[in-house]
This record gives sequence, C-alpha cells and structure tokens, in this order.
Amino acid sequence: MPMEYIELCQKASELRKKGLYADALACYEELTFGFAGLCTSWDYWGHAYCLLKLNKWREAETFCRSYREKEEPFQPIDNVLAWSLYYQYIKGAEADDTKLLTGYAEEVLALCRKEDKYSPYTATVFQVLEALSRKFPYPAETILQWAEQLDAGLLDENTVEVNRLDGKKMELASRREQYYMILTRALYECARYEECAEKCDEALSHLTAFHYDNDVWFRRRKALCLFYMGNTTEAIELMRGVFARKKDWFVRFELGEMLINSGKKDEGASLLASAALERGDPEKKLKLYAALARWFDNNGKHETAMAHYTLIWQLRVAQGWKEDEEIRSRLENEKVDLSTIPSADNLIQKLFPQWEELANSNREKMQGVIQKLLPNGKAGFIVTVDGKTYYFELRNFKGRREEASPGRRVKFFLEDGYDARKQRSVKNAVQVMPEKNC
Repeated sequence: MPMEYIELCQKASELRKKGLYADALACYEELTFGFAGLCTSWDYWGHAYCLLKLNKWREAETFCRSYREKEEPFQPIDNVLAWSLYYQYIKGAEADDTKLLTGYAEEVLALCRKEDKYSPYTATVFQVLEALSRKFPYPAETILQWAEQLDAGLLDENTVEVNRLDGKKMELASRREQYYMILTRALYECARYEECAEKCDEALSHLTAFHYDNDVWFRRRKALCLFYMGNTTEAIELMRGVFARKKDWFVRFELGEMLINSGKKDEGASLLASAALERGDPEKKLKLYAALARWFDNNGKHETAMAHYTLIWQLRVAQGWKEDEEIRSRLENEKVDLSTIPSADNLIQKLFPQWEELANSNREKMQGVIQKLLPNGKAGFIVTVDGKTYYFELRNFKGRREEASPGRRVKFFLEDGYDARKQRSVKNAVQVMPEKNC
C-alpha cells in the first residue's frame, strides 16, 4: 500500500478529529478521487462526514447516494445521508406540505436503525409529529402511526436547558416526556381509551420529572378515558385532584359533566356556570353553552336556555362556521328573528349574572377581612373571625382595585384549590366582594 495513501489517511483523520473539516475535506477528496481503488468505506464516510459538518448538505447527499449505488451498504454512510436529508428537508419544516415531509422522513427511517443514537431517527419522527400537531383538524390517526415508530425505552429522559428571551433559563421536557404527551393525546382523540389510560399510568410511573404540569394533564386525560369507559366514580375522584390544581374552564366543564352524569346535578351545574365565567375564548365553549342550555331548560328556565342557544348561533356565525341545523330549528320554533339577534358580547354580558348565581349556588359563603396582599400585587390572604386564612387572587376580587386593601371587610365563596409549596389540597377564596357591594 503506497506510503502517500497511508500518510494522507492519517492526516485526514487527524484534521477531522480536531474539527478542521475544510482541511480534512481537501485530504479526503484527494483520497477518494486519487486513490479510489485503495479507499475503505471509512475513507468515504470521512469525506461525507466533513461535507455534513461544513453544512454542505446537498453535496453530502449526492456523495452518499453515489457511494450507495456502487458499494455495499455501510451504516455510517447511511447515517450521513439521513442527516443530510434531515437538515435539508425535515428540520423546521412547516405543516403546509406534510406529504413531502413524510416522504423524506420515511426515507430517513429506512436508512437508520431505531436504537442508533448517532442517527437522526428519533429527531426525524419528532419533527414530523410537531408538524402534524400544528395541522387543523388534528390528524390523530396519522400522528398515532408516527408516534408508534418510537420506543419509549430508547428515548432520552435527560432534560435540556435553554435561555429565554428575558435571559432566564428554562428547562424543556425530555424526549420521553414529550413522547408520552403526544401518544396519549393521539390515543384519546382516536377513542382508544383503554390504551390511553394505560399509557398515562405508564408515564406517571416511569417518568422521574414532569414539566408544564404534565403530571396533572396525564391524570386529566386518564380521568376522561375512565369516564368514557363507564368508570364514572374513579374518573370523578381523579378529576377532582386535577381541579384542585387547575382552574381552566375546560377542567371545570369536564368535572361538571361527570358530576351531573353521576347524579350530583347541583354541584355539576355550579361547575358548568363557573366554567362559563372563567377566562377562555367563547367560540371554544360551544359544548359548554349547550350543556348549560340543557340544564336551564330542564330546570324551568326556558328563556335563559334559549339565550344560550342564541349565543351559540352568534358565535358560529362570527367564526364563519357551518350552520347548526338543530340550533336553527330551536330558534325558529321560538320565532327568533335571526337578523336582529344581539351580538355575542351583549349576550354574554346579559348571561353573566345568571352564571354567577348558579356558580355560587353550591359554594360555601364566608365573611372575613383582607389580611395582607403579596408583594407581587396579584394575590393575598383573607382571615375569618375564627382565625382561618384563605388565599385569593386579585382577579377574583369583585370591586375596584384600590378597595382590595388590608383591613377591608369582604364576603367570598370557597372553592377547592392546591397549595403548590406545601403540595396539598386547600380551600381558596373566590368571588371576593367588598362588604358594601354585597
């Protein structure tokens, strides 16, 4: 074997290991073109690898494809080809042309081994899942097919720390945690409730750290699955734990429906009304408004029920959505002139007092004095005559901001909450009203 070839191989390898890829590439080019008959698969890999590291992805792709046409398969070369495809066509891809994206992704997966940590196999699947998740409507079946290309046991559970725009550090969820969130959502959307509940349990038992309160969201998803499987009692117990920590309108709505279904109609209806009062886009609350309409209708408040159906109609019109024939029929039967219906904002404003009355109908009413406000100005504590203290958020204060000061006598209602610092369930004050407004 010529000494010139041996020396050139050593030089190319040393330069590559030092990260001097441009100089190394020049040596590899001389090797693969001048000593083609002597070069090993590793020499060709070194050439392709340097192209990849220099971000010459198209050249790397062409070089690897040329090698594969002439030589026996070599996994390191296949990995470089896969990475070149990943950087060109997959990383950061939008959801506009998922057919093109998934086509390249399928080629990448065919080139790689799932268990090979040096390949872009896992990164490719996650890129496809992220792109598909941005599509509307949510393509659950397709997402599930791609999620099933992964193996939870092979996914990294290490977290990644990044800098936020404000300069603070933020820890991101691990690949394994992301996988379970994507998989369980897809299973739930596909109505595969038993499998979804099992995977939620698997995530809760196998993951050692959770981000963005994902432990709560796994429990919520499991509770919904149990409910749809007919296990209402266990579903309610689990969802109460979720509600103690999360006050989102949809959590209130879901727990409320479960309670109504189990016969606890007053408590359930109170939660439905509180969901209507809670922050959230009205156009996303159509099912909630329909549930409230049914409740008011069943309790002899037909006019209020019709106001909810009218609200649903207006929200659908505002969004340009397809007409709901059932709603149209209800309104026409009541001789409602669809051309003169008040705006959705006006309807919500008129319904607000009735929602508040229903929401508070199943809550314990209390009296007390604002003890102190926290330094952040967003929350505080109320003390009652028997010395008990209750946390409240300023957004739940039903008076002028300047009235929320220490010493102010107030009336309020109690609602289940969660003390994150002490990690236990508590009662919090809501609908806090200065005495003079009561």
